[in-house]
Amino acid sequence: HIYPSSFMLTDSTYAISNSHIDYCMADTSLLVKDFRLSTGRQFIEANGIASTHPTDSLRIRLQEIQASYLLPFFLPEHTLTVQGNLSGWANLYGLFSSPMFEADVKLDSAGLNGAYIGDAVAKVALDKNNNHILIQGDVTEANHHVAHVDGLVEPDEHAWEINILPDSFSLAFI
Repeated sequence: HIYPSSFMLTDSTYAISNSHIDYCMADTSLLVKDFRLSTGRQFIEANGIASTHPTDSLRIRLQEIQASYLLPFFLPEHTLTVQGNLSGWANLYGLFSSPMFEADVKLDSAGLNGAYIGDAVAKVALDKNNNHILIQGDVTEANHHVAHVDGLVEPDEHAWEINILPDSFSLAFI
């Protein structure tokens, strides 16, 4: 059991909600119920089971998490930088054996390499056969479609491949 608590990190106070996290050694599983870490309007929530079973899933929900804090854990260094606030969900499967994930996210006030591009929505998934993270999304500005984006991240190769199909898209990020 995790009791409600708070802590300071740099200049922000973070709160942890009343939640349950149980670890079972017999089947190497972690049950997460009602976990929430928040500061202001930003939060990360988690519910589900992390285990070796490919059908067990942990559902993560994000609201207004700064992409610059989260994405460096998943994306290659010294490539494209992404700015904006991430909201959405991700399902993580088979975390303790052969991890798999899928996500549906929105990136408000999105930026690439420091240049504003609009608001982005994307579906993201892991291609386990090739160990690539696949991305399909769209960018809008003032409710006007400005680009479609298809891409992939190759974590082992520290590489991006991104295809932007512009309607009226600024290339200032290049």
